[in-house]
Amino acid sequence: RGLGDVYKRQIDHFASLGWLDTTPPPANERVTYANPFDPASDADVHERTRSYFDSNCSHCHAPDGEAAEHQLFLDYESMDLVTGNPFNWGVCKKPTAATRTECTLTFDVVPLDPDSSLLLCRVETTDALEMMPLVGRSVTHTEGVELIRAWIEGLDPAPCSP
Repeated sequence: RGLGDVYKRQIDHFASLGWLDTTPPPANERVTYANPFDPASDADVHERTRSYFDSNCSHCHAPDGEAAEHQLFLDYESMDLVTGNPFNWGVCKKPTAATRTECTLTFDVVPLDPDSSLLLCRVETTDALEMMPLVGRSVTHTEGVELIRAWIEGLDPAPCSP
């Protein structure tokens, strides 16, 4: 293998092996995600959180995802600051999924108030009845929680009323 193979993008490598059903768009037309855990990058906290949610939550929380009926969309496209609707990513949105134990909060996301935000509670807890994602983890992702907390603290103020 040549050195070029070592640095080939994973998606291009999978396509070259015939592992994908469709041909991916050219590399220069693909979304480039921010590194969620590099606060020194040029990306702001919203962009880093948007990338984190797209990687970790959008497989269910997207308009075409398994949890679409809950209308909480955490995919990259839905969280666009220009075309997206903050209500769709949980701002002042009442949850539609019943919580059973520790995460009994009124809104998915309360701007400036992470401790009143159900989304953060569900990412932070390890209670099997509450945690998000539902599978694939047994511990809290501390860096993810810190990122989401900073994102909520930096959201534009919005009065959430019961």
